[in-house]
Amino acid sequence: MSKAVTSLITQDDDALQVSAALLEVRDLLVEFHLRRGVVTAVSGLSYQLHRGETLAIVGESGSGKTVAAQAVLGILTTPPARVAGGEVLLNGQDLLLMSESERRRIRGEDIALIAQNASLNPVFSVGWQIAEPFRIHRGMSHRDSLIKAAELLDRVGIPAARSRLKDYPHEFSGGMRQRVSIAMAMALEPDVLIADEPTTALDVTIQAQIMALLQEMQGETGMGIVLITHDLGLVSEWADRLLVMYAGRECETGTVEEIFAQSAHPYTRGLIGSIPQARHKAGRLAPIPGSPPDLMQPAPGCSFAPRCAWAIDRCTAERPELKSLGSGRASSCHRTEKLLHVGEGEYQRHA
Repeated sequence: MSKAVTSLITQDDDALQVSAALLEVRDLLVEFHLRRGVVTAVSGLSYQLHRGETLAIVGESGSGKTVAAQAVLGILTTPPARVAGGEVLLNGQDLLLMSESERRRIRGEDIALIAQNASLNPVFSVGWQIAEPFRIHRGMSHRDSLIKAAELLDRVGIPAARSRLKDYPHEFSGGMRQRVSIAMAMALEPDVLIADEPTTALDVTIQAQIMALLQEMQGETGMGIVLITHDLGLVSEWADRLLVMYAGRECETGTVEEIFAQSAHPYTRGLIGSIPQARHKAGRLAPIPGSPPDLMQPAPGCSFAPRCAWAIDRCTAERPELKSLGSGRASSCHRTEKLLHVGEGEYQRHA
């Protein structure tokens, strides 16, 4: 694990001054306008990503992780989806203010996506798909673009890369297809890579190989990585910082070490508590009770309160704001201070 965070943080009175970010998301708001009403899938999400840094975004299915990534990439442009507010600054330029033609120029060149489940087109050869960015963005000939495609396949560990350019996605294993997706995303060496569940459905050996490959490329290019995942074990080993989402909102953020050592939000504690531990050879895991809320009809107060053993009356009446805890750490819980002084044993007894 690199932990290669190169941003400089200095203290000026009570404000934190952070060095220029590769990617900065400010108060992102994403809605889905349906016949039954409006679903607010992402509500006021903000984060920064710096050069050489891996930021993990975690949360249950439906928490807004993938929708937020699609909004950042500018691919939520058709109804019922609507980016209703916020800013997405890539190297200082607001992607949300760009035309679609400008966004197409940026995608792949400056920001790229590894989609879930190795999203490859089944009717085109792997070589043709990897070579496409070179033809479109670099104006290369078909022959020269295929040479670059072969180099990329070799770089991501595909044996006999040149001979496999004419093969189709179904002729590759799941792990190999994921490597092809990485090759496509890394073709133009983007500044920012969004990896959306890059190791889904892969065995642990292949997972480790994929993550090691991403880390190696990050070391070579200095790119920032946004890692979207359900796998907190993966996060603990490979990420620098962690952002936890629930019901479209950020509920906790900080370094991986800080949050795993002493999380400041009950939802984060629940997620971490669901990870199998080698020292616990018997007994059941502790699941988070209940179900995620209905985002079309959000209840007042904290969205997590109905599932939280630590909830008090204030939690069901007043929505907690995201509160800075210093040094880039924040939590949106009315009982953050209490949680930070409660050991895991006492927390579990209370829960």
